[in-house]
Amino acid sequence: MRKIVMIVIVLGLVTAAVLFAAGNKEQETDYTDPAQLFGLIQKQSSDYLLLDVRTAPEYESGHITTAENLSVTDIEANPPKVAKDALIIVYCRSGSRSHAAAVILKDLGYTNVVDFGGITRWNYNLVT
Repeated sequence: MRKIVMIVIVLGLVTAAVLFAAGNKEQETDYTDPAQLFGLIQKQSSDYLLLDVRTAPEYESGHITTAENLSVTDIEANPPKVAKDALIIVYCRSGSRSHAAAVILKDLGYTNVVDFGGITRWNYNLVT
């Protein structure tokens, strides 16, 4: 009987530990998801750099709020002036140039680069 009570207590403690760990697990954020990127922007945090890697005329025709314009063709010569481990999120029109920009940034040593893809996926207002 005593062994059964001990087993029940141990199982209860293990279950409680598992539930506690699951409840406290930090949720991973996927900034390739428009809703999660929108949430980051709404926090009004300066803990990220949102880069529009299209041309200046494309950027001026409409861009995501907080985005800075740095054409993919200029990234190597004029890389972002942020820490190498800073969160950098890149986007373009369809996703091709943002992919190229992400590769270039990683080759330059930036370690926290997210390729959002194309602005065509953005369901929220643009700055014009």
